[in-house]
Amino acid sequence: MEEDERGGGFSLFDLVFWPVTLPVRSLRFILEQIAEAVDREMDDTQAVRRRMQELEDGYRRGEIDEVSFQAAWDELATRWQALKEAGEGAGGAGPEAGSETGEGAGAGHTGRR
Repeated sequence: MEEDERGGGFSLFDLVFWPVTLPVRSLRFILEQIAEAVDREMDDTQAVRRRMQELEDGYRRGEIDEVSFQAAWDELATRWQALKEAGEGAGGAGPEAGSETGEGAGAGHTGRR
């Protein structure tokens, strides 16, 4: 039973109740993988830059109305700022790495046209 405490193996409980425990363990594993992928995406400055550029391009083409654009832009700007602050706290390896201004795609954009 020591193995079960470390996350490996099965206990007697698991064997008796496998119709319940197996799907629960599987779901937990899947949700953990999704959470890790979301964390990586949220932390990826390139993804934020790419999304900001896609958003601005869509707005310029008229695919996105101004209200939706502004809401999405504000969310991305907040994420960008959080990444920038986290990067500064970790020795300066944040979003500003590789750019002179550190502002990325759409620098200084107000969202108003």
